[in-house]
Amino acid sequence: MPPSDATAAQPPARLTRPAVLLLAYVAAAQLGLAFRTEPEKFAVFWPPNGLLLGALLVSDRRYWRGLVLVAALACLLVNWLEGIPPAVCLGFAAVNVAEPCLTAGLWRRWRGASAPLGTTRDVFSLYAVAVATCAAAALPGSAVVVFGLGAPDFGSVWLTFWLADCMGAVLVTPVLVGWADVARARPGAVSVARGVEAAGLTATAAAVSLLIFAAPAGGPNLPGYPFPIFPVILWAALRFGTPGTTATVLLVALVAMWNTGRGRGPFADPSVPAAHRLIVAQLFLVVLSVGNLVLAVSLGERERALAALRESEERYRQVTDTIEEVFWVVTPDLGRVVYLSPAYDAIWGRPRAGVYDNPGSLLDGIHPDDRGRVLESYRARVGEPHDHEFRVVRPDGTVRWVSARAFPLRDDHGRVCRVIGVTRDVTDRREVEAAKAELIEQLRRALAEVKTLRGLIPICAWCKKMRDDGGFWQSLEHYLRTHTEGDFTHGICPDCLASQLTDAADLARPGEGR
Repeated sequence: MPPSDATAAQPPARLTRPAVLLLAYVAAAQLGLAFRTEPEKFAVFWPPNGLLLGALLVSDRRYWRGLVLVAALACLLVNWLEGIPPAVCLGFAAVNVAEPCLTAGLWRRWRGASAPLGTTRDVFSLYAVAVATCAAAALPGSAVVVFGLGAPDFGSVWLTFWLADCMGAVLVTPVLVGWADVARARPGAVSVARGVEAAGLTATAAAVSLLIFAAPAGGPNLPGYPFPIFPVILWAALRFGTPGTTATVLLVALVAMWNTGRGRGPFADPSVPAAHRLIVAQLFLVVLSVGNLVLAVSLGERERALAALRESEERYRQVTDTIEEVFWVVTPDLGRVVYLSPAYDAIWGRPRAGVYDNPGSLLDGIHPDDRGRVLESYRARVGEPHDHEFRVVRPDGTVRWVSARAFPLRDDHGRVCRVIGVTRDVTDRREVEAAKAELIEQLRRALAEVKTLRGLIPICAWCKKMRDDGGFWQSLEHYLRTHTEGDFTHGICPDCLASQLTDAADLARPGEGR
């Protein structure tokens, strides 16, 4: 729904441009002057302050000085054209510029540079700061009116001044901030149906507002009550969010205050002074604005939370659907399988759908020799992180080894409400470990059968005896028999045989001997 008055007709982001702000400020001031009471000539609605506050909130601090100078110049120009004395013009300019600056400065100091209407807390805190600063600024503003223009009652002037500025902050500032968020988001083209609905909302809000607030005062029929406008504002909040709600409320407020100031509508009781009638109308509009703006912002928070949840779920699904491990979530008693990732089909060789329908089939796939051990260990340690390794038997009889790690998830009362876990196929690792263990065992048996001599072995160079660790010299046969698993059989080598035969022949020759 487009904004309803000259103030909000421009895109809020462009209000940071001095020329645009100057024109918008003058137009808003003329609009506020049109809501002066008769014969007091008090402005009961002053939108320029809400305009400047909105411009400051949606702009960077480095632009504030230029915006403030332009607003001060525009305020001086408007009051001078109304024939107000120069000194009073300066007083009005100082008050009307200082008040939005103080509100924006306190807001930025309190809430930072975030968008002021992002949460319900933002709405309430913005209004609280605006109401407080308007009340403070109304004191010097009332002094300017009383001492500069000769108004008799300081209290009545202060109340009127305060409420007029509050209405500007409550009605105009949210419009600028809400539409600035839309401009920053850069939405795509609006559909025809959406545009038709926005036009229907605008027409309905205008028609119902005129029916209620333009009716003769004191009418006994339904239009004599302001309540029929609530469904229209709810329509704006539910369908168009913060921008639509703020613009619709502003349209209703303009119609209500204009007609109430002229003695028409449910608040125009002839027996009550005009200023009091306008105060009641303003209070009604404040409640209407705050209540529905909180509703719109709450719906926006909910939509953002749902979008973040959907995004988180999508990331979660992408991770769990692509990893090779089985990610699972079950209730502590294993009575329900909350989630089972697609890797289960590949490792267990069974479809996941059957497990959701029959949670007991999750245990049926475990090897019968391991099932009791795994189930007993799970029940004993369900409240703490634990892990298991066991075998899984596929429907075709294939056996796979898996490793499962489980972690308890507790609720706010400390009770275990879910058990989450990750299971991976470790068959290859188990086969490698088994092959490694077998190889180690073979080496161990081989080493047990062999004794090896190592290091320097002392041996006599002449007789070939060997010295043992105790320092005794032993024959070669004795030493080796002691330090190895071997034994000796005696024979004679060809060289020794030839030598022995030669010696024997020499001894057998005649004439030799003794």
